[in-house]
Amino acid sequence: MPPFTHHRRIAFYETDAGGIVHFSNYLRFAEEAELQALLSLGLAAYPSPYMLPRVHVEADYHLPLHFNDEIAVEAIFDRIGNSSLHWRFDIRRGGDHCAQVRIVTVRTGKQEENGGFSVVPYTEEEREKFRTLLA
Repeated sequence: MPPFTHHRRIAFYETDAGGIVHFSNYLRFAEEAELQALLSLGLAAYPSPYMLPRVHVEADYHLPLHFNDEIAVEAIFDRIGNSSLHWRFDIRRGGDHCAQVRIVTVRTGKQEENGGFSVVPYTEEEREKFRTLLA
């Protein structure tokens, strides 16, 4: 199965005075694609008993994006852990690879009385659905 792809157009408010997308918006593009990918797999429900905090985020920027560019954000799993998802988001404009964002999330329950969070493993059924997006 090909990676899940989320299509969108760059809005004016996502750019700076020079019309170039601010670096922080690439994380928003990745999160939009993440949510749409989870919804496509039937794995996103709101309100949810779980949280997906980010425990690692990194990005490589190759080409700038500009106001009104049409982009495609491919959501791919590099690895599925016991309770973690290792995402890779390839951001493209036409045939150009503009950026890559990598995010690791860990599924947790709601905050406990001591301020911590309990880790919640994925079921085998959920893991099987995620495998359809493995790189």
